[in-house]
Amino acid sequence: MGMLCWICVQLFGCSIYTENRLPPTWTTGKDSRYIQEHILEGVGKANSRARAVKDAYAAIAKAFYIRVIAYDQDIESYTMRETGSDSRSSHVFDATRRGEVATGRVLKNGRIAEIWHESKSGTYFARAIMDLNVVAANLREKIREIDQDIIYHVSESRKGESFAEGLYSLKHVHKAINKLDLRKTYIADLRIVSPSTLKHNPPHDISELKSELSQLLSKRLLVKVEVTGDKEKIVWSAIVEGLLRKGLPVSTEGHASFHSMPHSINKKWEKSMPNLLVKGKVEFWPALIRDPIFTFVRWCADFVVLEIGTQRVIGDFSRSGKEGHLSFPEAKNRALRTMQPILMTTIGETISSYIYGELKIVGNHNPAATCGYRKIQKKFFNEKTPY
Repeated sequence: MGMLCWICVQLFGCSIYTENRLPPTWTTGKDSRYIQEHILEGVGKANSRARAVKDAYAAIAKAFYIRVIAYDQDIESYTMRETGSDSRSSHVFDATRRGEVATGRVLKNGRIAEIWHESKSGTYFARAIMDLNVVAANLREKIREIDQDIIYHVSESRKGESFAEGLYSLKHVHKAINKLDLRKTYIADLRIVSPSTLKHNPPHDISELKSELSQLLSKRLLVKVEVTGDKEKIVWSAIVEGLLRKGLPVSTEGHASFHSMPHSINKKWEKSMPNLLVKGKVEFWPALIRDPIFTFVRWCADFVVLEIGTQRVIGDFSRSGKEGHLSFPEAKNRALRTMQPILMTTIGETISSYIYGELKIVGNHNPAATCGYRKIQKKFFNEKTPY
């Protein structure tokens, strides 16, 4: 019997436990063999094997999270000493969030090294470990892959002269900028895992690429906005404001009110021919809701985004809603305030997704129209007597 047990252990790594066997020293956290600078260890204890494994991984996650927060606090303290600023309160949330994200990325490198079952009590112990040297090697490989992607996208972005080729360039320089942002997170993780890591310079400077993107936008793209219906000038200004916030050049043709807006504009855009058109309609009308106190107003907005040269629809959407207040003008103003940020965000995101290659164009189609479904026509009411 003794010989059979020895063969089992040698060939299959079998572990034989008895009720009288003492638990391994790692279950109490006192085994010096496992105390190594490059190893993170977590021990889980539960009435089931699965729960013990889960708790062991949670212990590793907590250990790495503490390293992230400690690293960020060191950086913060150094920054405050250098600049004399005090941004601790605003940094707490950022550090916490970053700790969670970084831990989630790195935890996949952990593994269960040992499991021990105490038969007398039915308790399971699981020991999870994470070798930081392995984690560092994986992070370096990921950074190397990102650098190759950056080099490729920058090379591709510097090709072409036509509008279509210009959009191709915009897509690639935008992807390169996103990759550089992603690279920063992996570099930060690497410095947490391996504090002695040497400086890793990116293949391109992100500020230079952002400047290049801005120049490409001004050379390759110009958006024209046309709005009809109620409060068209106010709605037009709101849409233009949203596009400018995203760095998208907008034509000023036919709108003197543009120059009173807070954003500055490159004068050469005024002499260029627009190649994208945002065209839409907005309307307000009384909602047929009887209320002793409040007056309600419905609003609708139907918009389409077109390539001017091909008349291809690259985006369309319809939005509608209802707002109430003590009077018709106040309710209408509230409806206008509700609608404006929706249009600013939706149109800006539609165009950005299109030019940066994140929006799949299915083909020409007719947009939905909420404004065509009004139950009451404008000629039947006015602001003083809406019913």
